[in-house]
Amino acid sequence: MFSKPILCYMISRLLLTGVSLAAGQQEVQHSDPSPPPRRDMYEAAEDMWVKVLSLNTLAPEFLGQNNTEVEAQVGGEASFSCYTYHLSDEMVAWLKRDDDQLLTVGQQVYASETRFSVVHADHMEQAWELWVKEVQLTDAGQYECQLTTNPPVSFFFSLVVTQAEAVVAGPSEVHIEEGSHLALDCYVQNAPLPPVYIFWYHNNTMVNYGRLEALQ
Repeated sequence: MFSKPILCYMISRLLLTGVSLAAGQQEVQHSDPSPPPRRDMYEAAEDMWVKVLSLNTLAPEFLGQNNTEVEAQVGGEASFSCYTYHLSDEMVAWLKRDDDQLLTVGQQVYASETRFSVVHADHMEQAWELWVKEVQLTDAGQYECQLTTNPPVSFFFSLVVTQAEAVVAGPSEVHIEEGSHLALDCYVQNAPLPPVYIFWYHNNTMVNYGRLEALQ
């Protein structure tokens, strides 16, 4: 099996050789009345191209680290990026391996839930991205990016779903004197990304945007 640079070099050398032969024959055309065998040269180049295509058997492959772990939180989004090379007629399929659920094939979505989608970016790197919106705890598990070759070639991802929670530091009950200051610290745990908003409640009433000057 030849690599693409070697195959291109072989074809270029053949074509250059044909040009050189044609030029040499033009120099001696006065002594040889027969026309230059250009058809033979083109047929030889065509035969070489057929051989090149038959030898171009580079197997599809992936770029990146296998068994990559992806973190997401409940209610957020999760994405998996699969980069492939040397694709011809092969398709890329996404599966949820834990329950053998077929999610997508090519750009067609087969998942029963609309929360799943696939994005394909056709650049030098063939990027296939699986997106999961409104992540749920049941979405955790192993996902597979599979090439429809024979035998199939697979790349795996593990989705870890966490449920963020807010914890107010200190005891659950605090006694202070009337008119004094009270400072409460809130910590967010199990959140892979910083929260967009933090809401404070007093007796089931949100006080983030309260008009009381004592709150800040």
